[in-house]
Amino acid sequence: MASIEAQMRGVTMSASNSRFLNLPGGAYVLPTTQDLAKTVPIELRNKIYSFCIDADPVPLRLRHDDPIKPVGGWRCFTQTCRQIRKEFHIIYMTETAFRLESTYHYARYIRDFYPPSDEVTMLRYRGHVISVVGHSRDEDVGMDEFYDADIARVVSLVARSPKVRFTFELEKDLKKYSSAAKGVAQVNSMLSLFADSSDSKWHDMAKSIKEMRLRVQFSNSTHSTLRITMEQDMARKWKTAVYEMWNEAARPTRGIREFRLAWPDPSPQEQSYGYRHSFWFNDVEDKTRSCIWR
Repeated sequence: MASIEAQMRGVTMSASNSRFLNLPGGAYVLPTTQDLAKTVPIELRNKIYSFCIDADPVPLRLRHDDPIKPVGGWRCFTQTCRQIRKEFHIIYMTETAFRLESTYHYARYIRDFYPPSDEVTMLRYRGHVISVVGHSRDEDVGMDEFYDADIARVVSLVARSPKVRFTFELEKDLKKYSSAAKGVAQVNSMLSLFADSSDSKWHDMAKSIKEMRLRVQFSNSTHSTLRITMEQDMARKWKTAVYEMWNEAARPTRGIREFRLAWPDPSPQEQSYGYRHSFWFNDVEDKTRSCIWR
């Protein structure tokens, strides 16, 4: 079978030695084996790449039948050839924000696209991820309009991969709750501290976090609660720094209404561990001990 290039030679050209085909519907470029680096200067390539960034956050579909538009239009640019992919992929992943519309699926996204690896690989990760904070209902306690998630995996990612920016964002109809907005803003500020490699204190503290559970309630008495869980010796070591982060470093200060530092209870009572996700944090039911700031 004749090669594609041989077949294309039989098509009428618009001019002698032209690389464009005179076909209905527009001009088509013939395949070429020329090295892109030798024909287009890197400065011009970078200029072209700079125009190929989605201006708005790109919503991601978790299922093929989700009623969300497909991933951004410029992603196809990473699938043209190996050289363009190598050059453009870093720019695309750094400059494009991806929005996770489903509140509880960022853990899967991190697992699939930013899997834990060695330090060199983690430092190469890039990206901007926006996770939407929505609301749901807890049928067991008859409470609705709340958000509850363990964001420790996010903390680990931004601490080990400082070029990955991860932010939480309230759903549009929930932005009217100013207290919730302040709580989410302070959480985002904490993530920025953990990603700041210039201050080893926050970096080192992030490594000790076993659970970082955020709970936001949307009602007339809106409030947010954050509980950080560490091993007991680490909680003792970082207690002052944890308070400083909430009270001074992460802005807006005290945006989170209730802040807890917890550690496993060394001698818990013998009882069921089935109430972990009840609304109120309860040291007795969760088999922990906590230092609480309000």
